Amino acid sequence: MANPMKNLLPLFSAVLVLIPSASAQEKISLEKAIEGARLLTKIAVADAPFKTDLDLENPFALKAGEVRVLAIPGKSLSKKTLTPADKAITPVGQLWMMKATPARDGKVLATDKLRWVTVKDQDNDMKVQLYFLGSKKNDKGGLDLVILWQGEGTIAASGDGKNEHGSRIPD
Repeated sequence: MANPMKNLLPLFSAVLVLIPSASAQEKISLEKAIEGARLLTKIAVADAPFKTDLDLENPFALKAGEVRVLAIPGKSLSKKTLTPADKAITPVGQLWMMKATPARDGKVLATDKLRWVTVKDQDNDMKVQLYFLGSKKNDKGGLDLVILWQGEGTIAASGDGKNEHGSRIPD
């Protein structure tokens, strides 16, 4: 089965500003991404905007220097689930980031707007950010991909399932 997050990550990366800025991005192996997904999803999140049944066997992760980005799809992620009938948010998955900062409308979000989570891995405590991913119908009838932090950010994609970067929404 093809990894649906591999196709979606470029859509969500349109709102991300990696700190430090790094051009040499490297894919993290599926085995390491699965290990990270299992570790991170053990953390209880009291203020989750919605519950998503996550597919821990198909995460997608990138690294650039010390920056880490991990996307975990919902088990039901498909083009059909990404095409909501109304403006209500349909859960898509989760996005975890370490040493990276999202931007909205070209401006980096204030740290008090972010959902910070502390992860304990052996003897280390790591501060990471958790974002909930969703989709919803926009005012023009097209698809908005949504990243929820303590607020909400959207990435518009046209109704044909493509965004300005040419990324495709998986079938």
